[in-house]
Amino acid sequence: MVILPFIVKLVVSCGLLYGYYHFFLRNKRFHHYNRFYLLAAAFLSVVIPFLNIPVHLFGGSQRHSALIQTLRVINANGWEEPVTIYARQNQWSNWINLQNSLYFIYIAGLVTGLIILFRSLAWISTLKRKYPHETIDRLKIYATAEPGTPFSFFRSIFWDENISLNDQHGQQIFRHEVFHVKEKHSADVLAMEIICCICWFNPFFHLIKKEIKAIHEFLADEYAASSNNRYEYAELLVARAISQKTAQLTHPFFHNQIKRRITMITQSNLIRRSGYISRIMALPLLFVLVSAFAVRLTSKPGPSSGNHYAGKTLTVVIDAGHGGIFPGGHSSSLYEKNITLELAQKIKEVSGDYNLNIILTRNNDALVGNATSLQEDLLNRTKIAKDAKADFLISIHINATPQETTSLTGFDAYISGRNENPHDKMLASTILTNLKEIYSVNEIIQQRDAGVQVLDHKPCPGVLLECGYITNPADVAFVTNKDNQEKIARKILLGIVQYSNAQTATGTAYGQESVSSDTLSAEALNTINMDAIKSVDADLQSNLATIYFKNGTVKYAHAAAMNKYFAARNIDTVPTGHEATNKIFTKVEFEPDYTGGEKGWIAYLIKSVRYPKDAIAKKLQGTVVVEFIVDTTGKISDVKAISGPKELQAESIRVVKESGSWTSAMNNGRKVKAYKRQPITYKLSS
Repeated sequence: MVILPFIVKLVVSCGLLYGYYHFFLRNKRFHHYNRFYLLAAAFLSVVIPFLNIPVHLFGGSQRHSALIQTLRVINANGWEEPVTIYARQNQWSNWINLQNSLYFIYIAGLVTGLIILFRSLAWISTLKRKYPHETIDRLKIYATAEPGTPFSFFRSIFWDENISLNDQHGQQIFRHEVFHVKEKHSADVLAMEIICCICWFNPFFHLIKKEIKAIHEFLADEYAASSNNRYEYAELLVARAISQKTAQLTHPFFHNQIKRRITMITQSNLIRRSGYISRIMALPLLFVLVSAFAVRLTSKPGPSSGNHYAGKTLTVVIDAGHGGIFPGGHSSSLYEKNITLELAQKIKEVSGDYNLNIILTRNNDALVGNATSLQEDLLNRTKIAKDAKADFLISIHINATPQETTSLTGFDAYISGRNENPHDKMLASTILTNLKEIYSVNEIIQQRDAGVQVLDHKPCPGVLLECGYITNPADVAFVTNKDNQEKIARKILLGIVQYSNAQTATGTAYGQESVSSDTLSAEALNTINMDAIKSVDADLQSNLATIYFKNGTVKYAHAAAMNKYFAARNIDTVPTGHEATNKIFTKVEFEPDYTGGEKGWIAYLIKSVRYPKDAIAKKLQGTVVVEFIVDTTGKISDVKAISGPKELQAESIRVVKESGSWTSAMNNGRKVKAYKRQPITYKLSS
């Protein structure tokens, strides 16, 4: 549970329960009820923020998305995860921030409270060792000369040796202390002291503790004065009332609530009908609190909202981004890989309500399929979708910025720029439309022409969701809250169901393929508005044919005709003969890879990049994107910085030039020249 919402629920629930006591129950004669009401108020105030009671609301058929918004698609270039390079500054400046300051203040308050508590316990323990005691009916009575006596603590009564037990007043005082022992009042006080130490920031707990002590005195006074004249007992309190310093855990007879105690003693025993009403009305208040803070309303699809996409139950692969040695984005002690796993598991947990078969690419903090490199991990994710014959693939991620905090906020949806089909965009739009009901979203569907391997090699419609920014505290608070995670999961699942139902209704479901062996002419291809390229089959018809998809229909065409179509639109062509030798690709099936793999590349950069001194002096931070070409032999060339602060570009170019040989890119089973980009983020704090 996020700390801030927990604190708010704790303080508000405690304040409301105490407020009801203060205005309707305080100074009434039903002391036993008030005692247990206050104890219950303290206990429930701590428990209610942890409660999570789901209440399903059954509805009719979910409405189909009547309007799929036409969203502008933009390119977001960048093939690699940024590698962050830190320059250590003064350690105190790195450590001192708002979050750590709040932690320090809380710990200081906690330690202060515990010191006071243990001092009181130590003082009582010292009295037990200092004075002899006499045991009477399991009571230990210590005759002392200490100020503040008489008082009781559990089964020990510390008596003032100057007060005689033989006269009437002494016997009344003794009865008073015996009642504290018999009713175990010390347990109440000790429990409240511990709660006040842990939640010292909540003023209502301190007020509850004070009131409980007063109620203990009212009960003990009532018992002590029951066999005597109440006015004589009141005179005794007035006559002996003096200011004395006592340990906070004890019940001294001469308590400082003298005025209220005398009022309670001399007040009539008659309890008016309004008193019963006041006690009963506490129940509706408790119901409102539990409903407001503990009950979680969820939408459960009705019978007609279940999905029967093309007459079958949908199989959806949910990919929890990153994992293992690749944590993804991070902020403080939070890592993207952990949050994405929580969201994926929550989606699977609630998927039964939507008649969906959910398959997770990973269910723990490890690379998928025991992979040893990032590329193998990503290939294993798409392989899971292929083997499962998945209908949809949803990859869950958390966005991040190079800055420690950002004002950027909201959910983003990405689709592939290399393996695009119209279903991707419509699926992303439907999911975003649902997510918009619970949090802000970026309605512009992002498209990457390269680098999103999970999307580039997907066998089905797929979307990558960036669920907020890990560098935005508000986004983090929302997406890590357990209640909100279920809301996110249900909106994603509902979006899938709505989209698939809409596709079933129009008969344009993805995957309804009609295969033809017809060869299309170049002129025919030039008249086709091709929506997406599904795959390139180098082995089909002796390397002379390829496959393209239009509105879900498979067609065959000669490679030469396809190349002409692509060339007219400045798209990478299918290589034939020696054409691939000189062409430099921006989109390939397998990108160039560092000799030591992704892990080795990251380790090399972290070890080799030196934060420029002039940038440190200017307190300059930022991200430099370096672009270079890897040829068919693995050599790199044309290294240049295409963005980022100039003071950081030279060092970025140097370290890439000195990186050595690479594994060349592969396309259609051939080694090809290809561009590679690497963002390097420079930060002044670690």
